[in-house]
Amino acid sequence: HWTYLASPQETKRFILLSKIGLQSLAKTTTQIMFLPNKIGRLSILSNRGIRELHKRNVKVWTCDNFNPYQNVNSLTAMEKYRKMNINGIYTDNAKRLK
Repeated sequence: HWTYLASPQETKRFILLSKIGLQSLAKTTTQIMFLPNKIGRLSILSNRGIRELHKRNVKVWTCDNFNPYQNVNSLTAMEKYRKMNINGIYTDNAKRLK
């Protein structure tokens, strides 16, 4: 039994449909979707998208920025993602998270 991350194509389709409020039309075939908080200056992560994925029992993992890549390392950002019900983050400091 494997747990796997959504493909880049599936993630891109979900992000684009979510941006125009049609996230419910995006098909998902995965258990986890990686949605960065931002790609450059473009905001990606939204409460609407997270809620939709959680309705489908899809976990959401994030990082602070995908381009340039930045892990979640500040306590402020960790708390923000916890409040957004994010299931996992990429971090360089797991001790800080605990």
